[in-house]
Amino acid sequence: MEEKIKDIFLILLVGAVAVATYYFYQNYFGVGINNNQNEPNIEIIEGGSTATSTNKTTTTSTKNTTTGTKTTTTKTSTITPEGVYLIYYYKSGFSPNDLTIKRGTSVRFINKSSTSMRVFATDQSDLFHKQLNQSQTVGYDGVYEYTFTQVGLWEYTNATNNIHLGKILVY
Repeated sequence: MEEKIKDIFLILLVGAVAVATYYFYQNYFGVGINNNQNEPNIEIIEGGSTATSTNKTTTTSTKNTTTGTKTTTTKTSTITPEGVYLIYYYKSGFSPNDLTIKRGTSVRFINKSSTSMRVFATDQSDLFHKQLNQSQTVGYDGVYEYTFTQVGLWEYTNATNNIHLGKILVY
């Protein structure tokens, strides 16, 4: 009988550790069953109108393509009046996570998650890509801006949560 009590206690202990681990990872890394908690809706404004973002006027554009009876809307990134592209970091990752820009263009990464953000190149094998690495981790509303002066494909991640990836093609 004493052996069964030990087995039941061990099973309960393992279950409690599993539940605690789940909640830790969900709160710390943003990984869990419901990944879209507390994320704001992003509004797409048709026709290149302006939208307000953190007290600055920005331009958002969309591209509508009609094929037969099907209409496809492609979401493009937000651009400030100064020509800086905005990429937001949410609990679910970077948005947009795929961007094509002209050489000499700046991109501003803005952390809108409750976790930290540190933009880092996924390719650490050469100095070319390491230039993208953010020197400091930032919290909510923290900003990192980088000007892309070289042509190429720049793949990046959040160094504090490397499952979130993005890429920027510079032409």
